Amino acid sequence: MAAAQTIFNLPIMGEYPQVLLAESKYDAVQEFYLAVVLDRSVRRPLLLGSQQGGIYVEAALEQIQQVVVDQDFSPFYARKLAVKMGLQGQLIQAVSAIVEKMYDLFIQKDLDLVEINPLGIRASGEVMALDGKITVNDNALVRHADLVEMALTIANRVVDKETKAQLTVSRRVTATDDPPLD
Repeated sequence: MAAAQTIFNLPIMGEYPQVLLAESKYDAVQEFYLAVVLDRSVRRPLLLGSQQGGIYVEAALEQIQQVVVDQDFSPFYARKLAVKMGLQGQLIQAVSAIVEKMYDLFIQKDLDLVEINPLGIRASGEVMALDGKITVNDNALVRHADLVEMALTIANRVVDKETKAQLTVSRRVTATDDPPLD
């Protein structure tokens, strides 16, 4: 519990975490990178994937495979990405299923990015998204009241936490001020 409280008080890029998800240790034998992004040059979704995930993805940018979704989406695109990544056997199906869900979320919510990094793979072949990120298209927010509500809830939590922190600091200053001399 003390470690979690410490994390809540650490700014990350100037912002404080609002939610902390804790999981038991996941023993991954391999980590992948997966993303669905809007390729603005061709105005089409682009599927990205690499067998180098986690902290190593930036060092292996040339190994990221790409599949442009140039027609109506079908599971074929997700499988094509998995095969281009060099996956075999059950991993093709497991990773393809995740890419399909990522694509569905991307389209349903008019997102600019859906990313999983890393996607952990256990020795048993089990897959788990260990970290992820989405980027919302600001122009699409008028069509997604649920995303606006979520953003406002998070923003209110930040304001409440900052206000509480300011009150705590001001109380500490007041409590430690020397009493006036007569």
